Amino acid sequence: MQSELMSVQSSVNRFVQVLSRILKLEVEVIDTDMVRVAGTGPYGQDIGKQLHGGTRVLRGVLSTRNHKIVRHAGQDVACEGCSKRENCTETASMGVPLIIGNDILGVINLVCFNQDQRVRLLDNITDLLEYIKGMAQSFIAKVLQDSQPVMDSASLIRMLASSLNQGLLLMNDRGRAIFANRSAREQLGIGSLDLMESDVMLRPFGQASSSAGFRQEYLIRMADIEQRLPGQLLHCGSQQILVLSDDYMPPETMKRPGQKQRMVGKSAAMDKLRKQVAQISSSPSSVMVCGESGTGKEVLAQAIHDSGCRASRPFVAINCAAIPAELLESELFGHVKGAFTGASSKGSTGLIRSADGGTLFLDEIGDMPIHLQAKLLRVLEKREVTPVGSSKTVPVDIRVISATNQHVDQLIEQKLFRADLFYRLNVIPMYLPPLRERGEDILLLTDFFLGLHSRNLGVQRPDLTRETKNLLLRWNWPGNVRELGNLIEFLVNMVEPGRSIDTELLPDYFNPNFVRPKPHLITASAIAPQPYSQSAAQPIIAPVPVAAEQVAERSAAPVQLVPSQATDDFDLEQLEMHTISQALAHFGRCNESKQKAADALGIGIATLYRKIKKYQLED
Repeated sequence: MQSELMSVQSSVNRFVQVLSRILKLEVEVIDTDMVRVAGTGPYGQDIGKQLHGGTRVLRGVLSTRNHKIVRHAGQDVACEGCSKRENCTETASMGVPLIIGNDILGVINLVCFNQDQRVRLLDNITDLLEYIKGMAQSFIAKVLQDSQPVMDSASLIRMLASSLNQGLLLMNDRGRAIFANRSAREQLGIGSLDLMESDVMLRPFGQASSSAGFRQEYLIRMADIEQRLPGQLLHCGSQQILVLSDDYMPPETMKRPGQKQRMVGKSAAMDKLRKQVAQISSSPSSVMVCGESGTGKEVLAQAIHDSGCRASRPFVAINCAAIPAELLESELFGHVKGAFTGASSKGSTGLIRSADGGTLFLDEIGDMPIHLQAKLLRVLEKREVTPVGSSKTVPVDIRVISATNQHVDQLIEQKLFRADLFYRLNVIPMYLPPLRERGEDILLLTDFFLGLHSRNLGVQRPDLTRETKNLLLRWNWPGNVRELGNLIEFLVNMVEPGRSIDTELLPDYFNPNFVRPKPHLITASAIAPQPYSQSAAQPIIAPVPVAAEQVAERSAAPVQLVPSQATDDFDLEQLEMHTISQALAHFGRCNESKQKAADALGIGIATLYRKIKKYQLED
């Protein structure tokens, strides 16, 4: 008896052909009888025939009713026992069940046969999975109940492209635009302009670089708009489809080497931030980013810089708490020859002038010494800098983005921060929410970090079991995105090649039955930050306090910080000094080690530097 998918085979086949061209991946559809309903590339053969070999993964998708990703075809655990394992020509694949109502009708399989296709699939797993689940199932449901199921190519392309992140421009046989999806409109800069029946001039214009190598670049002219973008020109019957490269950035917004951070997340909070970034990216006004430690304030600052007109100019970042106060002035403002003992004989330009034309990012701005705040205020007001030891001013053109995890209004009340400087810095306030308020972003960030650390470590990218994902979703993440990234790096190091990350690899504190050690050890409780409420007037964050026992649990290599046994009288400052000293001895004293010590103690790096100075614990 013919399956439901085979009953609409002509529509499914047309759908698969167009989908393959748009995604630039091979596609096949298999029904529950293991009959190939449609396919492209090497799988364009044997249509209507039952498959007898190499179907282990597809059968697994049907039996579990869940998708399956094969990252290394022939090597993954899922490939064990497959009859074609030794001679497999695939490089990667993703099988997604086709479920209509409660019935599973088959599998749609995205297949890669070369490295370019593999990179395209694995770098876009989350987006492709959501896209296929939504689009393929809605299409199949539609054609099954349509009395005339064969949809024309133009309608099919419109449907597929409407929710695609990749830019797509459709032209008729006369070379006129008949459809452009949202991504294409953004890339072409045409906004909501009505382009229906507008003539499109396409002319090859050399090669453009992208993450996948070099691609054909086109000069695109329509109406009064002219753009030069890389893409691929496809032919579908009498129509033409220009698929724009989704990983291309024009030279004026190209990120510099080594800056690979990007904003990851699809929560409402992240969508709001992206809209704000787009709105303010080219403004010269100062921005102040508030957020808990580890939320990614520098990533947001980098995104603002990279999205604006200063993207091709320097992005200079400095942590105001990481540089001793006596050196911070010369580092920021520069100095002339012989300005002070130990000064460079050639003088120094300073970080502010190094950022000329670009962006200066001042992290931990709340820790800037009060006497330097007046000099910074002058820079913001006069757009000029005076090097240490000089009476001459030098004009500068910079945009200042600052960041803090402190309540600046409280610092102002305590006379530790100038109110006039705060108003100058806080022209555009932005709030970066903690990860616990962005639950829908946790798995997206997990996927991002899995790819990042697998590539950095040169190992096979592992999957996570459903139980592991559930535990990650339930965790409170007091260390925010930094904590998640560190955890995923740990897990990628610990998992065996070809295996999935199971709950047994997670640190003990993820186990709901984990029994905390008795609090006979003195940990970071003496210096843990206290909770404070969010001000209604300013978007300043209120971190959740981390209990002392929790801090000890959460450290991958917990520091057991024991007070002196010489006395039963515990002096708070002595305990605090001893605790910090123990942490520094355990982790080390370089900048990276101090960050680890601060994380283990449950305090910010700025607080750690203040305490080091207070107790004279410098080297």
